[in-house]
Amino acid sequence: MANKPERVANIKSTAKKRTEEFLLAKESGEFKKAYDILGSGMKDITEFPVWKSKESDYFGGDLGKLVKRDIWRVTLYNNPQNSPTPGLYIAAMSCGIYQQRIPRSLL
Repeated sequence: MANKPERVANIKSTAKKRTEEFLLAKESGEFKKAYDILGSGMKDITEFPVWKSKESDYFGGDLGKLVKRDIWRVTLYNNPQNSPTPGLYIAAMSCGIYQQRIPRSLL
C-alpha cells in the first residue's frame, strides 16, 4: 500500500488527466462525453440539457487553436464543511490560451 504523500500525488495526477480530458471534450463540442466525466453530485445539480446549453455558450464558439493549457493546481478536500455528502472533493484550477484568427472584415 502506498504511503499518504504517494496516494495524494496519485489522486492529483489522475485528477489532472481527467480535467484535461474534460476540457478537451468541451472544446471539441463533445458535451455528452464531458458531462459523463462529471461526478454524480455535479450531475444531480444540473441535468445534461441545461448544462450543455450553458457550456456551449462559451465553448460552442470558435475558441481558436489551443496554444497552451496549464492545470496549475489540484486541491483535495476531505469531507469539506457544508458538502452535501461526506467524501473526497477535488478542485482543479486551469488556464487555457487560444490563438484566434482575426476575421478579414476587421483587418
